[in-house]
Amino acid sequence: SAVDVTTQAGTVTLDKPYTQTSLSAATASPQSVTKADEGEINQKYKSLIDVLPHKPVSMLFYFEEGSSQLVPESKEQIGSLIELIKKEEPCIVDIIGHSDTAGAEQSNYELALSRAQSLKSFLEENQVEMKKVTVQSFGESDPLIPTGDDVAEPKNRRVEVTVR
Repeated sequence: SAVDVTTQAGTVTLDKPYTQTSLSAATASPQSVTKADEGEINQKYKSLIDVLPHKPVSMLFYFEEGSSQLVPESKEQIGSLIELIKKEEPCIVDIIGHSDTAGAEQSNYELALSRAQSLKSFLEENQVEMKKVTVQSFGESDPLIPTGDDVAEPKNRRVEVTVR
């Protein structure tokens, strides 16, 4: 992205981070673009920077085949998810369930939704404050690892949780 600084006498474009210009009058051209001191900018505008929204963070949780039971490695990540949400409270949490292609498409949709709902329930049971929560299922329609039909791919049996 970029910002054009325009006066009656001309325009300069600020298209790189930490660049600046000066204006002396509406009838004078803006000064040439110069590099600002990053540390000085961060210090001067710290109170504004601190209230900017953080970048969304996503975590993936994987499930046992045909169930809403987390695999052991994903169980270990739950604490990190709770810490992340508590750090960002109140926040918006999107929970999206997925499945592999083993089994019927409708069953996979329902299984992926069940997986997503189980993570939502777990967060609620642990009294994590969330401003808004969305839960949805993509079933087998959005695989992480593209496969043919009726393939049991562990990386596709997942729930993606995005905290923003």
